[in-house]
Amino acid sequence: MAAPSRSRPSLRAPVHRLRPVVWGSVAVLVTYAGFQALVAWSATTTLWWQNQWLLRNLHARYPRASFGPPQPVPSWESWLPASASAVALIGALVAVALALVCAGRGWWLLLPAALPLIPAQISPGAWAPQLSNQAVYAIVWPAGSTQPSIAWPWLSAAVEALVVALPAVALSAVVLHRRPALFSAEVLRRLLLVVLAIGAVAVWNSSAGEPQDWVMLARRATWVVIGGLLLSGGLRRRWAVPLVLALPAAASGVVRWTTGLDG
Repeated sequence: MAAPSRSRPSLRAPVHRLRPVVWGSVAVLVTYAGFQALVAWSATTTLWWQNQWLLRNLHARYPRASFGPPQPVPSWESWLPASASAVALIGALVAVALALVCAGRGWWLLLPAALPLIPAQISPGAWAPQLSNQAVYAIVWPAGSTQPSIAWPWLSAAVEALVVALPAVALSAVVLHRRPALFSAEVLRRLLLVVLAIGAVAVWNSSAGEPQDWVMLARRATWVVIGGLLLSGGLRRRWAVPLVLALPAAASGVVRWTTGLDG
C-alpha cells in the first residue's frame, strides 16, 4: 500500500495554517502605515521649523518689515491624509499580489511589487519613482533647492515593493497552488499582439510630435498583464472580475483622502 503523499495545504485548509500569514500581513501593513505617518509628520514639521527660522532671521534683519501673522504648528490635517492615502494605494497592490498567488500564478506576484519601482522624470535629467505620499515631496524638493533629491524616492519605492511582496510570498509558502486555466506563457502570447499594437500607436504618435507619457503606458501595460493572469488563473470568475475592475483603480489613487491643505 502506497504511503499517503504530503502536500501543502490549500486555501480551504485549517485556519491555523493561514492565521500566521494573516497576522503577518496585518503587521507589515501596520508597520508601513506607521513608517509613512512618521516620515510625513517629520517632513511637515521640519519644513515648518525651517520657515520659522527664516522668518526670524528676516525679522532680525528687517525689524520694521511686516511678515504677516505667524503660522500655526502643522496639525494632523497636513500629514495624516496623505499618509492614509499612501497606505490605501499600497494595500491595493498587496491585494493584487495575494490574488495572483490565489490564482496559481506563483512568482508573478513580483509584478505588482515592481509597480512602485517604475521611474518617472521629475526634473530634467533626474528619474525617480513617484511617491505615494504627497507630503513627503518636501524631502525630495528641499527649500531653496534647484535639483530634487532622488535618494528618498528610490528608498521609499524599495520599501513599498518589499511591503507588497512579503504577504504574497508568505501565502505562497503555505497554500497549494491552484492549476490555472491557461499557462502563463500562453497568456503572455495572447497579450503580446495587444501590447505591440498599443506600443506601435504610441511610437507613431511620438514620431508625429505628440508627447507620450511612457511611464503611464508602462503602468497600463503591466496592469493588462496582471488582469490577464488573474482572469485566466485559478480564481473563480465571480472573484476575479471584481478584483480586476476594482484593484487597479484603487492602486492608481482613484480614491484619496484629501483636505484643504494638501488637496
